[in-house]
Amino acid sequence: MLDDAKKCAAKTAHIWRKSDGVWIEQTVPACSQTDEGVRPGDYTTPDDPIDVSIWFIQADNARNCPDCKQEISTAARIPDLWWTGYCRNSNGHFGYEELTNNDGKPGEVVTWTRFLVKILQDKNQDDYRWLKFNILIHWNPSTSRTNILLFDLPVALQPPVLASLKLAAQDNHAAGAADPFWPYPSLVEHLVSNQDEAVWALRTLVRRIEKTRQVSSDMSSRIFTRMHDLARHAVHISETLSVGVDSLAALVDRHAVFMEQRAAGTESTTVHDRLLAFQNLLLSLRRRSDSNHQRLQNEIQLAFNIVSWRDAAISRDIATATQVDSAAMKTIAILTTAFLPATFVAAIFSTSFFSLDDAGQWVMSGKFWLYWAFAIPISLATTGWWVYWQRGKFPSPAVHEDDKQQGL
Repeated sequence: MLDDAKKCAAKTAHIWRKSDGVWIEQTVPACSQTDEGVRPGDYTTPDDPIDVSIWFIQADNARNCPDCKQEISTAARIPDLWWTGYCRNSNGHFGYEELTNNDGKPGEVVTWTRFLVKILQDKNQDDYRWLKFNILIHWNPSTSRTNILLFDLPVALQPPVLASLKLAAQDNHAAGAADPFWPYPSLVEHLVSNQDEAVWALRTLVRRIEKTRQVSSDMSSRIFTRMHDLARHAVHISETLSVGVDSLAALVDRHAVFMEQRAAGTESTTVHDRLLAFQNLLLSLRRRSDSNHQRLQNEIQLAFNIVSWRDAAISRDIATATQVDSAAMKTIAILTTAFLPATFVAAIFSTSFFSLDDAGQWVMSGKFWLYWAFAIPISLATTGWWVYWQRGKFPSPAVHEDDKQQGL
């Protein structure tokens, strides 16, 4: 058994020999520190009868073990840039490297690509998973040997991917010997399938929002938060699809160059046609994803407009109520203005115009006209001044519109 230090590099290898059509599955330690099992380098000798080897490896485990990293890099001719941080953190890429033999002729070919997929759960947008398709293929034309390294592939995807590759290896003997790209159609098919699931899962959630659109007054910040979270997921899905389309386009273009340089036959043409078909499918999924994103943005904009309309209606009601209050206050002000001057005059004179005579009869002073002589003019003057002052300080809307039309 491997100790903990050596388990970090343990991986599953599936070996196939064309001669007997038998697949062998082994757990292989990459480190040369152990004598248990076999190592990837043991499978790369020119006289080895193995035609296809498929490896499932945890990239971070290999990075953390210098011996593992060195052994795997040597066995599969992994370029140094593949281990860099920018390559590791990339959201997608494609690379191609062709090694030259001692005689100057084209030799081994190493291709690598990376795709990301984000899949939401149909019933809960907070539950999602990221899938990595981190692929490196080493092809040796002199031995017709293909090493397929699948890094960080989720455990749930390993059985179907392995089954597809096994079937492709058994059905594409000639392609495997003549074309280093022969495994990609099977791998890209799983990529397209998972991207399709991601796009339609997002579409389901967007459609649910459209069908349960809320136009009532109970819209809360929680609804907007969930919609914006879903928009964030939509951005990620569109991003991975766009990068995936670009990476696959680079792969297809490079395969076309390879076919031209090597004068490839019918087998390579079949591989190329399948890659083109999957490229077109991935492109259509990106269009669907963009549509989902736009539909979601429409719903968010509609929700904001509904809230704005509701707030405007509330503001209008408040303004109407304010006008009613203002009218009431204006009435009170006018009444106060009408009576206050008279009260003021009575206070100034401080004289009673009514009294009792010696016989106990109520009599009015003959000078009572003085009260009206002063009170009425002062009341009228005060009220008139107030009206004039109000019109000058608060002109009517019609006056404002006229001023605007006249350029004032």
